Amino acid sequence: MDEGELEKIDGTGDFTLNVPIDASSAVDHAQPRTCPRCDGKSQMRQVEVGSGEGGATIDTCPACGGTWLDHGELERIKDL
Repeated sequence: MDEGELEKIDGTGDFTLNVPIDASSAVDHAQPRTCPRCDGKSQMRQVEVGSGEGGATIDTCPACGGTWLDHGELERIKDL
C-alpha cells in the first residue's frame, strides 16, 4: 500500500484479498527486509498494529512510506 492508504481502511468494506501464496518464496526473518519500491535501498521497519490475536506486525518503509502486509494481516487488522 502506498503511504496513507492503510489509514483509509475503516472496516466497513470487503477487504479479502485474493492473492495466491507462492510457497517457493521463503522469507528469512533473521535478515532485515529491504523495500521493493525503493529498489532495496531502504531497510523496512516492523511496526506493531493492535495487540494480541487481532494485531499484526507490518512492514513499513521510512523512505517512501509504503506498507507491506503478509498473508492474513489485512483481515486481522481491518477491524481495529
